Amino acid sequence: MLLLFDIDGTLLHCGGAGRRALETAMEQHLGSAVRPQESWLSGMKIAGMTDRLIVREAMLAVGHTF
Repeated sequence: MLLLFDIDGTLLHCGGAGRRALETAMEQHLGSAVRPQESWLSGMKIAGMTDRLIVREAMLAVGHTF
């Protein structure tokens, strides 16, 4: 069995499915009231970032603290 990890999208392009999935999950868990005018990841360059870092940066951008 061969497993390939394509972290930065150089091998596979899914038409933004990963970004949309993260945005949907964040809206479901954090609410659309926090960022109603735009998507959670609007303007963020997420290539090469882990999901955990993407979520952390998006939450910091809207004022969430940890």
